[in-house]
Amino acid sequence: MISRGTSQQSSAPFNRRLVLDLIRRAGELSRREIVEQVALSPQTVANITQELESAGIVVSRRRKIGKSRGQPPIVFALNPSGGLSIGISLEPGSVSGALVNLGGEVLGREREHIDTNDAERCLEAMLRLVDRLRAGVQDGSRVWGIGVSMPGPFGAEELSFVGPTTFEGWNDLGLLEELNRRTGYHVCYSTDSIAGALGESLYGAAKSLSNFYYIHIGIGLGGVLVTGTTAWQGASGNATELGHVPIEPGGRSCYCGNRGCLERYVSMHALSEVYEGHGLRAPRGRQVES
Repeated sequence: MISRGTSQQSSAPFNRRLVLDLIRRAGELSRREIVEQVALSPQTVANITQELESAGIVVSRRRKIGKSRGQPPIVFALNPSGGLSIGISLEPGSVSGALVNLGGEVLGREREHIDTNDAERCLEAMLRLVDRLRAGVQDGSRVWGIGVSMPGPFGAEELSFVGPTTFEGWNDLGLLEELNRRTGYHVCYSTDSIAGALGESLYGAAKSLSNFYYIHIGIGLGGVLVTGTTAWQGASGNATELGHVPIEPGGRSCYCGNRGCLERYVSMHALSEVYEGHGLRAPRGRQVES
């Protein structure tokens, strides 16, 4: 399968990401093998690999076993220590964070249990987690940014900030801009289902797949369709979410205003309701994903 690069000058960042992703997925590739897969000129690929190596993102070495006669070719592999990022997960009742290198290796973890309906307390908790996670990093410039995952959907005013699976005390996502301002790091965010799906695509069970559907079972229920290694979100950003698909006419009332939504039956919150209905205490544990 050939992944098409482009010769447009403004598309240089796209071409670099394309080449880097190929190297990451393959483990190691020679320039000739990259050219065969990205449909870019040999000179363009040479320039890109040189830039990536100069930046410390990839390393080059001789392939141990040659595929043909003569000296084995130079191959390029991802340099795990070439960069770091901080991931933050917001869940009802807790904030957790991890320091991760380019190879997906978790170098540190932190977690706090707080009232996540209080946006200001969430911000302060995230700042504390960032400080603790980067404390052992000698060169702060190696931390490229912060990624935040949280329950969705986003942009659906009737759903975004109501109900047991979201943060009722929030009016918008403005505190993420404040996180950017106070840390100095670029901050990106996504729903927990999309973050989980892309994580599986990069480092998990879907690493060899270009197209798959991911179901995230946590406090709520989320899902995302990944096509061509990209999460398909549609015009609203919530196109493939399945939690609020009605499955039982006249069923349990849902905070979205409908009745019988799938999330009311398949989620950790729904499970806790079953426990409580039988006079039992729901077990506290990590989210279940599948």
